[in-house]
Amino acid sequence: MKIRVITLAVIYVLTACTTTGGGNVTTSSSDSPEQVCNSALTSFFLGLGCALVSSDKNRVRNGLLCASAGYLGCMLANSYKAEQVKTAKEVENDYMRQQRKLPDRATLASYTTNQNPGGAVSKGQKIEVNSNIVVIPGRNSSSVKIEEEVALVDSAGDQWGKSVRKQANPNGDAGQFRTSFSIPVHDSMSQGEYTVRKTLYLNGVKASSDDKSHFQVVLVDGAPLLASAR
Repeated sequence: MKIRVITLAVIYVLTACTTTGGGNVTTSSSDSPEQVCNSALTSFFLGLGCALVSSDKNRVRNGLLCASAGYLGCMLANSYKAEQVKTAKEVENDYMRQQRKLPDRATLASYTTNQNPGGAVSKGQKIEVNSNIVVIPGRNSSSVKIEEEVALVDSAGDQWGKSVRKQANPNGDAGQFRTSFSIPVHDSMSQGEYTVRKTLYLNGVKASSDDKSHFQVVLVDGAPLLASAR
């Protein structure tokens, strides 16, 4: 029931609090992720979704879980940022200094991630999950679709809602990209360790993954405190 409640809640929220453009979920130019995800419409859909999928016995508990998961999913979807820091030609030139020829098709050269902050933060603050992606253009085809997927998993092994998958290169070029997601420490998050799972796709095929980012939520006077992150 827990997984079903959380997943359905996030589907309701992502429908209510995001807009689409070019196949990607983005915020409007005037609204921040916090404004979008705290909107009255989002709250309405969260409440409706929780009421529909929760039993009488567990309605309060499941309501808190799906509200928190829904907010987290909305923030992940709307907080994503991607910046190209090197063009395909610049990355190609770096590669050709050590290699004789380009690979046949676009290839992942490196995928590194980090989490900030790495120490203790209190509720209401956010964890930034940052990535550095380098993709070499292919000899036969220079275009490539680079996508990054993030999922949040709790200490029981349950995924908090639907994972969020975003395109880092809307122009379809290879190159070097820096990306980021924001994870808020929400009031309703349950106690325990959470794992941030990241997966990178090239043209829809899994190219790399990273599940080394963790953070620990403990309750202090009934409120969540992020005790440690690594």
